[in-house]
Amino acid sequence: FYEYDRWGYQHDPLMHGPLLFHLTALGYWLFGVTDATARLWPALLGIAIVASPWFFRAWVGRRGAAATSLFLLISPTILYYSRFIRHDIFLAAWTLLIVYGIWRYLQRAQIGYLYLAGAGLALAFSQKEVIYLLSLIFFIFFVLVTLFQVVRGLRSVAAIRASRAWHVAVMIGLLVLPFTTAMILHLVGHDPAAG
Repeated sequence: FYEYDRWGYQHDPLMHGPLLFHLTALGYWLFGVTDATARLWPALLGIAIVASPWFFRAWVGRRGAAATSLFLLISPTILYYSRFIRHDIFLAAWTLLIVYGIWRYLQRAQIGYLYLAGAGLALAFSQKEVIYLLSLIFFIFFVLVTLFQVVRGLRSVAAIRASRAWHVAVMIGLLVLPFTTAMILHLVGHDPAAG
């Protein structure tokens, strides 16, 4: 609301990332300041999460996607977090975007899906700090997949560079690098902002 009302927004790490506040301000600007408008984005993302298994039907089948959507529809957790403004439902939606983009890229090797996963990572980084742990999990997994491919016979540097799992690991590593570098510098006692 403060962004919308032009009181100015200043990021505070205790409030997580700024995306929630900017999307809320956009909703207020478009539809006015109401309780329903405040709940608009979480409700839309909750609906998107319930519908998302349909996009995964190539892996889980039509029945699996329908069953998963049904379980998400009656899930008390999804219902709870999609009713009010908190970062959790946003992060769940961005994580689904990341997973879908990665799986599709691994399946079809179309660069657009890698961009989709990167967009999901970017949204998640602007949302909540737990994405650092999720990125670490994704990164380690795809590095291990690449190492497994090397052990199974992927020997040349060109073949490793052509590996889709390696592409995903590099993308995640490059997106996390600026944040990690600043954190490491801070931990060793150098303030990056001080110059």
